Amino acid sequence: MLHLRLFSLTLIFSLLSLASVVAYHYIGVYVDKEGMLVETFWLIPSAWFCLAIALGSGVSLFIKKVNATTKA
Repeated sequence: MLHLRLFSLTLIFSLLSLASVVAYHYIGVYVDKEGMLVETFWLIPSAWFCLAIALGSGVSLFIKKVNATTKA
């Protein structure tokens, strides 16, 4: 049961990271009439944060699976 929760956590945060990157590129960056740069910068650290959580849970899942097979 723990493996299923970790896998779903890995999948959810991987998709959130991908969605943040796609949204950043889709929304784009532009300069308004007054010369101010307008961008959705918060999506960049959000994507990295979600990717770090996804990688951490994926590594944890892999380690738990390896430990379970070596004990059997």
